[in-house]
Amino acid sequence: MSEPSPTPRERLDSRPVVTLQPEDVGVLYQLEDRFGDGAIIRLGPGTFVLSKTVRLPSNTDLIGSRGGTTHIVLAPHSDCHIFTNARPGPDAATHDMRVENLVVDGNGPQQSRPDGHARLTFACGFYMNGARDLVFRNLRMTSIRQTALHFAHAHGVLVTEVEASHLGWSGASSV
Repeated sequence: MSEPSPTPRERLDSRPVVTLQPEDVGVLYQLEDRFGDGAIIRLGPGTFVLSKTVRLPSNTDLIGSRGGTTHIVLAPHSDCHIFTNARPGPDAATHDMRVENLVVDGNGPQQSRPDGHARLTFACGFYMNGARDLVFRNLRMTSIRQTALHFAHAHGVLVTEVEASHLGWSGASSV
C-alpha cells in the first residue's frame, strides 16, 4: 500500500487516496473499517484474487489502472458476490460510489449456492441493495455466475462503457 501523487481532482477532495497492489488484497476486505467515511482506492495493475465479498462504503471510488490492466478474480468455490455495498437498505444506504477501469472475472462455473443460503442471488459481480448515486464506468465483466450488475431498490445509477459476457443471468438487472 502506498500513497500516490494525487490527481488535480483528488487535490480538491478531502478523502484519503490509497493505492493498492495485488499483494495488498486483504485491505479490500477492510474498507469499511479503515475508510468508513470514504476514500479513493486506486488499484494498481495486476490480478487481485478475492475469496469473499468486498463491502464498499459510502463516498468510495474504486479505480483500476487504465488500459484493462487491473483484474479482479473471484477464487473458485468462493460462492459469493464479488462486491456489495457496505450498508444496504433505505435507512443507512450506501451512497456516492464510483467504480472504474476494472476487468472482473467471477469464475462463474466454479461458484455454487452456499449450503443453507435461502436468497435467490448469491454470486453477482456487483450486488447493490438500496444504494444511491452510483457510477460504473469502463468495466469488463466476465464469467459471472448470476448478474454482472444487480441493483435492488437503487437510485441515481449511471452505467457506461460496461461490457459483460459469459453470464448466468444478465448484464444488468434491477428490482
